[in-house]
Amino acid sequence: MPTAATARANIIYSDGISNPAPAGEPEQSGVIPLGSGMYKVTGGLTNEFHYKNLALSFLVDFKYGAKIYSGTNLLLYYYGLQKATPAGQGRRLHREGSDGERATPNSIGIPGQQYFQDISAGGSDHIAEEFVYDASFIKLRALSLSYEFPAAIFRESFIKGMNISLVGRNLGVLMKHTPNIDPESGINNTNGQGLELSAYPATRSFGLNLSMKF
Repeated sequence: MPTAATARANIIYSDGISNPAPAGEPEQSGVIPLGSGMYKVTGGLTNEFHYKNLALSFLVDFKYGAKIYSGTNLLLYYYGLQKATPAGQGRRLHREGSDGERATPNSIGIPGQQYFQDISAGGSDHIAEEFVYDASFIKLRALSLSYEFPAAIFRESFIKGMNISLVGRNLGVLMKHTPNIDPESGINNTNGQGLELSAYPATRSFGLNLSMKF
């Protein structure tokens, strides 16, 4: 996942004073790797607890060590919808940064709209470092609460047993590093792996199961 990076620690200003250079400008420092869209570690934990006729089971899973590029966050910055962007059209920003060679205190304000649009500007031929995130996560993937009816109540019937359970899937994200998006919301798992753009989050679902033995 490469990018033509602007700077390691400081913003590089294209005019040396106030205007940040667009992300992905190749004359700054060249293309550098930012990580892989493939997870290094995956795993999970499942268990089941019983108390009399009740049973509670859960599944927590995790993935670690991948990066994801968020086109959604790029658009949010570009259109001023991200909470980090300033409210109001007239607000001006002052940012310290670098002209590529030395630290440059910035005393000239720049319109907030211009600043954040410059950060997120660029074509489809680059990946802006500002929108590459750690895609590691921990999720509560499944939870089930079930009740086994006592066999005695079916003694005089053709039913041998009955179980009813309430189940849920994709119930919550316990840990993530990706603002506004699900870290699993990549475009696909082939040549679009590690890329995300306006994807829907995983669907949270609930169900009621009834199991009977005859």
